[in-house]
Amino acid sequence: MDNQAIVWGIFAIIFVMMVLPILVMAPIFRMWLMCTMAGAPIGVMNIVGMRLRRSPAKHLCELYIMTKQAGLDVKISQLESAYRAGADVELAVRAMIKASRIGQNLSWEEAEQKAMTDQYDEYVEENYGDGE
Repeated sequence: MDNQAIVWGIFAIIFVMMVLPILVMAPIFRMWLMCTMAGAPIGVMNIVGMRLRRSPAKHLCELYIMTKQAGLDVKISQLESAYRAGADVELAVRAMIKASRIGQNLSWEEAEQKAMTDQYDEYVEENYGDGE
């Protein structure tokens, strides 16, 4: 083996070691930047954690931005835990936004419970009928 092949091999290994982390971190950086620029900052480690837990990080980030732009006090951890519990998080967020627009005070816990109840009722109706 000549020296040129060794140099090219080392160059290829270094190139892969530099490009691979960039490719892995690009979607995380994009979500972080999107949230930060929209005024709803989330830590990079929170996004990494959501991805490791197989939560839909991008969708949850978009919903978090919606809550912050609507002036609601909801944490990203609340959104993720509701998703992991099986609630329709988008339904809960939209309900809170609609309630705040008409002047009602709907807490996150109430909205989450309503989203879980609606989802459960739909499931029962689809799978078990009217019960008659």
